Amino acid sequence: MDTKFSVAVHVLILISESPSPINSDQMAESVGTNASYIRIILVLLKKTEIIDGHRGINGYSMTVAPEQLTLLQVYQAVMEDRNFICWIFTKTPLTSALLAVTFDQC
Repeated sequence: MDTKFSVAVHVLILISESPSPINSDQMAESVGTNASYIRIILVLLKKTEIIDGHRGINGYSMTVAPEQLTLLQVYQAVMEDRNFICWIFTKTPLTSALLAVTFDQC
């Protein structure tokens, strides 16, 4: 199973909650993975301008306010397959329905 999305969410939380820029070694320790894998995720997030920064001491910071960032944007930044299915729970007076739609429809 691909972990890019969950790792991206994890590192974005770390970056957004850190009072100063955080580097890939610090992120890797928190995530429990190799810093080189974290850097792969960071490159993808930087390419879509969600984060900014450089490897090393300076670390990374958010370029988008966390409250303005959606999980869809994060998913599309790090995943190759954009045709992800999301589940939407809807309640109507008569019934509860679980609908599967593509992210384009979400």
